[in-house]
Amino acid sequence: RRQSISSPNLRLLLLILLLTLLPARAASKDDAYQHLITAEHAIQQMENAGLPTREIQDTLHRAIQLYGNHDYDNMIILTEQISKTKEQALTVKTTLDALEPRLATLRTQGIQIQEADDQFSLAQTALSQEDYPTAERHATTAQTIVETIESESSLLKTLRKAGGFNIF
Repeated sequence: RRQSISSPNLRLLLLILLLTLLPARAASKDDAYQHLITAEHAIQQMENAGLPTREIQDTLHRAIQLYGNHDYDNMIILTEQISKTKEQALTVKTTLDALEPRLATLRTQGIQIQEADDQFSLAQTALSQEDYPTAERHATTAQTIVETIESESSLLKTLRKAGGFNIF
């Protein structure tokens, strides 16, 4: 025996199907405008931190064009990209700023840090070229190397003080 779907159930099923096929709510002009303001502030923060913003400015100009064309959804995607880029760039800059004195300290202690210096330089170069993912990768590598060297140096000092390991 074939079972049929009752009329109210069929309507509910069709309504659910229709709702799943409808696109998500489109962004409003006000939402888009707020995203533009946020993106402009993000760029200002980058400039205040001394970071280059040529490419990110180009992204903002594309977003403004999309805003003018009433393409708010795609404009918001670009402005969110600007915010994410700002966060990444500021994180890299903070990491490099914190590493610089640590590298100097290791140098004055006569510790070989060539690999850390190389990674640090590569990160600075990538940062100046607005290649933030590459800058982040090199900065993280330099930080890991410095942390390893500092840990090893601290362990050696502790062992020397304890008199159990005299290499110097």
